[in-house]
Amino acid sequence: MSPSGSATSSKAPPDSALPGANQSRDLPRLAVGRAADREEAGSHLPSEVPEPVLPVAERVALRQLLWQGVVILLFLETGLFLVAFPWSSVWDQNLVVGYFPWLRPVFLSYYLRGAVSGLGLINLWMGISQARRLARLRNHARAGQ
Repeated sequence: MSPSGSATSSKAPPDSALPGANQSRDLPRLAVGRAADREEAGSHLPSEVPEPVLPVAERVALRQLLWQGVVILLFLETGLFLVAFPWSSVWDQNLVVGYFPWLRPVFLSYYLRGAVSGLGLINLWMGISQARRLARLRNHARAGQ
């Protein structure tokens, strides 16, 4: 209540006075106004942002080809090592067996040697399948050109 005893009604501000009330109507006008201001002022800012320059497609393809080649060679080399090493004489003279003599029967077991060779075969299979996949993709890319 007011000091005079009469109730005063607080008047709410009109919707246009609230911040953001006419936002949807003001945005296009403001955007057009800014572009017009730039043109009038002779600004050095470009109206369109240039697209970033990407590496040449051939360079990217060559990098991917080299990377795939390294991965294939790694699979094949690891596979050959794991297939052959357990059956060599160096496997029998393992340093781990020297420190832990109770592991000698495990390391000399044909089961462990076969398991390690099996991992080598899996690596060889992965390398060959990657090489075949790469060859198919290259043939498909050449056929598409």
